[in-house]
Amino acid sequence: MDAPPPPPSHRRRDDAGEEPSPVSVLPEEVLVEILHLLPPSPCSLPHLSLVCKRWRRLVSDPAFHRRFHSPHRRRPPLLGFFHNSFNVPCFVPIGDPPDRVPAEAFSLRRHPGRWLFLGCRGGRALLASPFSAWRHLMVWDPLSGDHHEIPVPRAFHQRYFRGAALLCSGAGECCNRPTPSLVAFAFIDQRLRPSACIYSSESGEWGEVVYGKAAMPGDLTFILDWYFRHIDETISVKRISAIDMKPPVLVGDVVYWLLVRNHILEFNMDAEKLAVDVISGPDPMYFLSPDWSVQIMPAEGGTKLGFGAVRKLYLHLWVFENNSDNTTCWMISRIIPPDLFLPPELWPSEEDLGRGLKARFGLLGFNEDGNVAFMQTTIGVFMVQLDAMQFKLVLPSEKLHAVHPYSSFYLTEKPAPCFSLKPYFSSPSLIAQGVTMAYLLPEDVLIEIFLHLPKHPTCLLGASLVCKQWHCLITDQKFIQRFRAIHQTPPVLGIFTNSISIARFLPIGNSPECVTAGAFSLPDPYWQVLGCRRSRVLLASSSWTSLQVWNPMTGNRQAVPVTPDVNPRINYGRVPESHAAVLCAAGHNDHGDCGSCPFFIVWVFTNIGHAYISKYSSEKRTWELMASSPAPSEIDSRPGILVGNAMYWPLKSKHILAFELGTSRLYHIKCPSETHNVYRRNVHIMKAEDGGLGLADLTGFDLRLWAWEIHSENVTGWVLRRTIELGAVLPLEVPSLLSTGNHWARRPPIRILGLVEDDDLFFISSEIGVFAVQLKSLQFKKVFEADVSATIFPYTSFYTAGADINMLFLQFVFRWCAK
Repeated sequence: MDAPPPPPSHRRRDDAGEEPSPVSVLPEEVLVEILHLLPPSPCSLPHLSLVCKRWRRLVSDPAFHRRFHSPHRRRPPLLGFFHNSFNVPCFVPIGDPPDRVPAEAFSLRRHPGRWLFLGCRGGRALLASPFSAWRHLMVWDPLSGDHHEIPVPRAFHQRYFRGAALLCSGAGECCNRPTPSLVAFAFIDQRLRPSACIYSSESGEWGEVVYGKAAMPGDLTFILDWYFRHIDETISVKRISAIDMKPPVLVGDVVYWLLVRNHILEFNMDAEKLAVDVISGPDPMYFLSPDWSVQIMPAEGGTKLGFGAVRKLYLHLWVFENNSDNTTCWMISRIIPPDLFLPPELWPSEEDLGRGLKARFGLLGFNEDGNVAFMQTTIGVFMVQLDAMQFKLVLPSEKLHAVHPYSSFYLTEKPAPCFSLKPYFSSPSLIAQGVTMAYLLPEDVLIEIFLHLPKHPTCLLGASLVCKQWHCLITDQKFIQRFRAIHQTPPVLGIFTNSISIARFLPIGNSPECVTAGAFSLPDPYWQVLGCRRSRVLLASSSWTSLQVWNPMTGNRQAVPVTPDVNPRINYGRVPESHAAVLCAAGHNDHGDCGSCPFFIVWVFTNIGHAYISKYSSEKRTWELMASSPAPSEIDSRPGILVGNAMYWPLKSKHILAFELGTSRLYHIKCPSETHNVYRRNVHIMKAEDGGLGLADLTGFDLRLWAWEIHSENVTGWVLRRTIELGAVLPLEVPSLLSTGNHWARRPPIRILGLVEDDDLFFISSEIGVFAVQLKSLQFKKVFEADVSATIFPYTSFYTAGADINMLFLQFVFRWCAK
């Protein structure tokens, strides 16, 4: 009988006939055991998931995650901390590359309004909305981006000494997200009673309020009574909010918040012992330090409550112990001298301490285990490993009130933040190693990675310079179309102006996501900018005898002669007001590459009570007069807006001139009567949320958004859709300006400079600079320090394969290669 055939070999050759690597032939159960032995550093699993599809499938398996993240085996790594200072990004990473998470990866730009951090636990953060008096809380997962807003009951709005803590619900571990959560909300009411309540994400409801039964300490009662009787706006903002923001501590089923005079609010959430109380910390006469240098902390691995304070740079640590007679007391556990956790240059003399230098040193917070402390010093914020007595400066030259350390494992359900790749580009050998590793990735994997790069052109440009393979993939038209379909709206690269007092082009963004101003210099400084649309800029000569369509991304320019039969400056004795817009003739509804498509120019001018429209076609290379209509006033100098298949221009009399491209119908629309007394340049045409015609007007600090809608019986009219109080969004102070009726005296406190046609991005000018504000999310960014008053023309564009690299991004390439 013939021998049975040998079992099939796991080893196989690839298409080129080369032997596969030894790792690829390992059985999956062996490979999983090896991967489980990796350290829980932040970059371990992200790097493994990029090796191949097989490894990503293994590390993305929920069973692998549960075992890898088992709290009995390891704790999640500490990635950094959040804080509530507005001077620097809200997240400060503490790791070194490649384990360092960029601060921008955990920004709050996508969440509306301004939020303050209350604490972090289990990979999630708890935030409150300070400008709405804590009317909303938010549970946010920075790694996945998931968030859940929680409305706070009206009965809690006017409470003081408030605190909230985020907890995991049930027996599930927080690292295995998504996990149901609990929010413990504690406060002291005006009857001086400690109170608390629990919110459950599973039920979506708040529980019953629990009131404390024991009397509070006399000194704390005196302080609270004084606050409630003398409360005013200054105290509530500067004093009480500082107490609210102290990070809470969880020990078992008990949550603790630090109040004043080393008193602690205790909330026991055990189902059988649901109670709230106020306990006292260590004897306050033992140490003399300001409130902000005192913090509660987890002790003995998070099993007990601890207390930390700084006195003359000595770190004192206490533990809340149970005695044999069932009483509790504070026991000093450690006194750490400064030479063990701070560099010698930070040790002040006794004379310096006597002059008040001690107020610049203190505790900011501890991690969930209590073995990492964050210290405020004269030169910045230090992280101190209390077990190993190692220190590291993590935030130079900043002073914070409190920090909220953030720990989390890597999640594979959603994209992880981009860990720093700078060490791979710090030397020629590592560059060569990185390029060699890139060759091992299949092209379909590379394309998927490139598709999720940031949409700024410099990102794709930097990747296209790595090697020929990457350049071919990125410059392929099919890839560019997919990239634009995913990102939808092109990024704003900068703004053009016609001002003679500032630069004609002002770039927006920070390096490396920033273009150079020189790359966008006008072909002729005496030409005027009329508008920007789909990567193109329309320019007019000083005499309006010639127009020019210019694509700064590619450098292409096309002159458009103006014939006498359509030039209003030749046909009329005086110079009429006029404007023009360039449009794509291909009829794109998306943001495709219109730079190579035919175009047409719509020229509008007003003269002696009438408006006229002329149209130029790049295919026919001819002008023709399209329409005319009575106009109530002259056309404004601000650019027009394309909404659907119609162009709209503002007139100087609070009217809108409309031209339908399909029917060549020309007519005007009256603005809402509520806008007639508004400063003319603070009334702007825009796209409404439904894609129709909209209007925005700004009175004082209130931004009103209108929509042009069809009512019953086909009657059209303006409808007020939304009012945004910009004073609560932007970091502005209300000036004491003289007012007359509904007018701000001469100059409004803030002004609308312009907007992005295909986005909800507004540019708001103030005395302290220019802000870019997203209307949907209410996120803002200060883009210019100068107080710009000229009309602006925002320029947006995706990466273009035919871009002139030497002209457009030469400075960026030098900076990128220098790194």
